[in-house]
Amino acid sequence: MTKAVIFCGGTVYDYDAVSAYIDDKSYFICADAGIIHCNKLGIKADLWVGDFDSSDFNTYSKLPAAANAEVIRLNPMKDDTDTEYALDCALARGYKEILLIGAMGTRFDHSLINVFLMEKAAMNNATLIIANENNIIHYVNDSSIVISKSHMKYISVIPLDEVRVTNKGFLYPLNDEILYRNSSRGISNELLDEIGMIYIRGGSAVIIEAKD
Repeated sequence: MTKAVIFCGGTVYDYDAVSAYIDDKSYFICADAGIIHCNKLGIKADLWVGDFDSSDFNTYSKLPAAANAEVIRLNPMKDDTDTEYALDCALARGYKEILLIGAMGTRFDHSLINVFLMEKAAMNNATLIIANENNIIHYVNDSSIVISKSHMKYISVIPLDEVRVTNKGFLYPLNDEILYRNSSRGISNELLDEIGMIYIRGGSAVIIEAKD
C-alpha cells in the first residue's frame, strides 16, 4: 500500500519544493482548504473532507483537483479539526506512512496540534511526517531514526519527555545524555557524515530537519 498525503489549509510558499516530497502514486486527502494546495500542484484528490468553514465548497468543488474526489462533509460543531479527521480516515483505510503538507501557518494552535497528531499516528502503528519548504518534522518514541544529509542544514531534537539521547555522525555528539523539555540543548546540530543516527530512549521527541 502506498502512503497517504494529507493537504491541510496552512501556508505553502514554494510548491516546487513541496512537490519533491510527493509520490504521484500516493493516496491524496484534502482537509478543507487543503484542496487549494492539491490543485496548485496539479494533483487529483482522492478524498476531500471538511466542514468547509475555511473554504467555499461551491467554488472549490469546481477545481480540477476536486473532480471525482470522494467528499465527506463534516458538521462544524465537532470535537476535532478537519486535519485530525483526515488523519483518522488515512489510518482507518490502512495507511502506515502519512505525510502532512500545509500543516503549518499563521494559526499556531493548528500548527502545534498537528505536531502532536504525530503521536496519535504512532499509537496506531503509523508514521506521520510533516514537511514544508524549510522543515521536515519526525516523531520518535523510544526508538531510533536515520537522517540523511540533504538540503536541510540543521537537525534539532526537541524532547517531549525527559529522554536519553545518543547520536552518531553529528557535529555535537550526545552519548546517552538526558535532554529536558524545558531546555534548548538539542537545537541546531549538524550532520558530519552522509548518514546520521539518533537514538531516543525513555520517551518521545520531535526531530526537526531545518533548512536555515
